[in-house]
Amino acid sequence: MPYDFIADLHRVAPCLFTLAETTFDFGEILERCRGWGWTLTEETPDLGVARFLVGGHREAVFDSGKFGGPKGRAYLWIALCYWPDDDSRSGDPRGVRGDAGGERGDFDARFEAACEELRGLLGSPNGQGKYEYRHRVGWPYLYAVWRAERGFLVLQQDELDIQLGLDISIWVLARRGGEALPSFPLSTEGLTGDPSVSTGSADPLWDRDLDG
Repeated sequence: MPYDFIADLHRVAPCLFTLAETTFDFGEILERCRGWGWTLTEETPDLGVARFLVGGHREAVFDSGKFGGPKGRAYLWIALCYWPDDDSRSGDPRGVRGDAGGERGDFDARFEAACEELRGLLGSPNGQGKYEYRHRVGWPYLYAVWRAERGFLVLQQDELDIQLGLDISIWVLARRGGEALPSFPLSTEGLTGDPSVSTGSADPLWDRDLDG
């Protein structure tokens, strides 16, 4: 049985990839998202930040990069699912969140299902790999990247909000001139752009792209 989030991914991924061909202008992004029927729930033009409801309770966050963003980039972020959730928990969930020895088969299966869906919609990714954080040695996070003229669409596993669980998310990132692929981890600070709410800051001396 396919995962519930795959239907949402199928619906939004082609739209999201078109954002990677824009200049990530705040007004243009808002206009496009509204045009797709997304509901604007928060708009702060001075900060270049907006939030949308994509459908149901799924939220999208846009940050123009004016006051931060991952490594100073503009981005749009959508969490596809959190893991473990009520359907995938067995025993004590702290084991799979708190150390590298937990069972993660379903976590990876969800990522692969999402990646396969995106392959069907966008073609083969321009890059795939894994990265890890120093506080969770031996627990790699997977990613896949599709490149457009001005940005990237990234599918990745992460732990942006560990209270909800590990996440599988879509990032649409601005691309720097001539850049082939972004570096990982992406999430060097919280989604608000405020380092005080950082949830797993990357340490350039250790947190690393294992395939870069």
